[in-house]
Amino acid sequence: MLLHKCQCMFIPPYVLENLAKADRGNARLTIQQSHISRTKRSEKLVSIEKFAGIAPPGQGYRIVYDCQHTWDQRVPPPVRKEGDPATGDEAVDKAYEYAGKVRDYYGQVLNRNSIDNAGMDIILNVHFGVDYNNAFWDGDDMTFGDGDNIIFVNFAKSLDVVAH
Repeated sequence: MLLHKCQCMFIPPYVLENLAKADRGNARLTIQQSHISRTKRSEKLVSIEKFAGIAPPGQGYRIVYDCQHTWDQRVPPPVRKEGDPATGDEAVDKAYEYAGKVRDYYGQVLNRNSIDNAGMDIILNVHFGVDYNNAFWDGDDMTFGDGDNIIFVNFAKSLDVVAH
């Protein structure tokens, strides 16, 4: 059985809509790109076996991609993988660090093997788009915009956003 992907945004649509009405930051661009991203992701389907725990277990590794200010996720090659040293790019290193804290919380406090309790690898995308004022989870990846530096700043810098 196949399911449509979800896409959970950190900044709620009504906040972006109010910012757009007030002509603040790049809210209109973020709304437009969020719609495009949701449409693209909804066209991809995922097997229910993945969510039912039938898929083979992973290792719960962290893999970070730099979107290079494009609107694409997983722009190759990965810029940091599990066990790699810090890169010096704050967005890359914070996303990696905070994803590790979240994974450790799941393991130590909730007794879960990664997010899905089957060792799901944690895929992180930073520097998504241009002045993108949001972060989202699409069922496979966490993706972080850098913000417009007017209303929002880099979303990967926040443990709350990564954990959300």
